[in-house]
Amino acid sequence: MAKASILTVLMTAASILWLTPGAAAFDKWENLSKEEAKIIVQLLDDVYKFWIVFDTRDHVENMGRIPSATIAKEVFVEMDKKGWHSARLITTSKNFFNPENRPKDDFEMKAVEALNGGSAFYEAVEVVGGKKVFRAATPVPLVMKECKMCHVTAKDDQLLGALVYTLPLSQQ
Repeated sequence: MAKASILTVLMTAASILWLTPGAAAFDKWENLSKEEAKIIVQLLDDVYKFWIVFDTRDHVENMGRIPSATIAKEVFVEMDKKGWHSARLITTSKNFFNPENRPKDDFEMKAVEALNGGSAFYEAVEVVGGKKVFRAATPVPLVMKECKMCHVTAKDDQLLGALVYTLPLSQQ
């Protein structure tokens, strides 16, 4: 049931994106305005966070499965490979388990600072690899008791990490 529900959510999100007026002109996001990129990040954020929470519940009930964060990272790699967007799960704590999850650049370090300070959304338009991109970071708090299976010392609503998104913008 979990896999079918996740697939349904992702297919619904894809349908919403492609049925949005002007979506055909996105050409895999190549001609996005900052406002369009922000809406897409908010949609992706809702889908990914719903999926991670849903999968975490399933993970706890069926111990021995791959952790949801690990699966999410694989989904992010596939989305990037196919040219849709890039996304990364990063830690917002100085104490981290996986060094891969540390903030890697100035944007991510500033995002962690902003999110630790209570911001619900951090964004910037940057030039990366000679192309203009929209970058956004959103908080990932502890939202359910099942999260404590891996995050044993975390408290309810504590910020555990962030999702960082990068979408190409129109180069005009």
